[in-house]
This record gives sequence, C-alpha cells and structure tokens, in this order.
Amino acid sequence: GSIIKGKEIAPDGQVQEGIWDKNTGWLIKGKATFPDGMVTEGRFDKNTGNLIEGKATFPEGMVTEGRFDKNTGNLIEGKATFPNGMVTEGRFDKNTGNLIKGKAIEPNGLVAEGRFDKDTGRFIKK
Repeated sequence: GSIIKGKEIAPDGQVQEGIWDKNTGWLIKGKATFPDGMVTEGRFDKNTGNLIEGKATFPEGMVTEGRFDKNTGNLIEGKATFPNGMVTEGRFDKNTGNLIKGKAIEPNGLVAEGRFDKDTGRFIKK
C-alpha cells in the first residue's frame, strides 16, 4: 500500500503517531507533538505536511479547530479559543490567520459579528 502506520520520535523530541504517506513521507492522519508543547491532530496534507483538518493546540494555550490552509498551515474556517477566554469563529485569512468574517466573543461577553480586517483582525462592520 501507499501508507505506513506507526509512531516516530525525532531526535529533537517531536513525536508523530498515525498514518504516513509512503511516497512523500509526511504524516497524513494522526497526531504530532512538538518539543515546545504544540500539538496538532487530525488530517495533514501529504505534500506540505501541514494540518488541513483538525485541531492545533499552541504552547501558550490557544486552540484552533476546523479547516486549515495546506500551504500556510493557518486556520481558514472554524474556531479559535484564546488563553484570555476570547473566542473567534468563522472564516479566517489564510496568510494572516486573522478572522475575516464571523463572530468574536470577548471574555466579558461582548459579541462582534460581521466582517473583520484581515491585517489587524479588528471588527469592520456588520
């Protein structure tokens, strides 16, 4: 077959477990844990190795879930939960990672819904 199953521990401490594409050598389904504490799990692009669907947990506590751009690795559709309790959900810019259309819920409960600036992430209008 064109897939390999298993677990790999790299010299830098990165751990990958799941299924790899035999031809490209990239993890295509499973979980990757990085030395800095970052964890990505789900489906990965066989040509770039980037997460394309699933969940990414960052060392500082941010969690992104949904669909990701295969080239930039940024969330493009889904939900981001920040360490301060803020939640953004909707469509995100593939280059900046900022919310562009959807909803932002502040820790105090304030909700902004509509369009957001792709460069700053600031609310533009409903």
